[in-house]
Amino acid sequence: MSACENPLCSNELETIPGHRARRYCSDACKQTAYRLRQDEAARQTEERARQELKQQEMEALRDVYGDLLPGTIDFFYHLGQRGHSHLVQSIGWVIRAERDHALQSEDQERSQLIEEIMMLGERMGYSGMTLGRLANCAGPGDFAILGGVDCWSKFVSHASREMLRQARDTAYYHVEGYQKSRQRLKELSKQS
Repeated sequence: MSACENPLCSNELETIPGHRARRYCSDACKQTAYRLRQDEAARQTEERARQELKQQEMEALRDVYGDLLPGTIDFFYHLGQRGHSHLVQSIGWVIRAERDHALQSEDQERSQLIEEIMMLGERMGYSGMTLGRLANCAGPGDFAILGGVDCWSKFVSHASREMLRQARDTAYYHVEGYQKSRQRLKELSKQS
């Protein structure tokens, strides 16, 4: 005994010896099973088309709004599906503007730090300078900038913002120390 291959039918089929095994209990079950297979194939085709369209729309959102987080792009997609495309545009441009401003501010700060450090280095004659231990740097000992314009330039081009800040502060300290030493020498030379 075997069951009818129509998923909606629970009839058992009797196999007659010497005959081909039957798959369906009746022509109606055979036709129903055929229609179900056709419907499933159509549903899968529609699902693939829907997924492809979703992928294209998500790519279009990435093209417009850049490298936002995948969750943000997905959020925009779902808002757009609910007919809020105007809201998606507004939120998207605000997020991009905020991100661009933050990046620009970081770049400006970095450029300003580099300029300050190089000016201070010039006032110090680009002499070597120990920065002290950095909290976020792994490794033994203190961090230092070796003497010379090339060493200073190489340092500022590869240093993190935190390292640049510490280098600027240390350079200010050294410059103040040099100025105080020079003043003291002038005072001593006037007294002699």
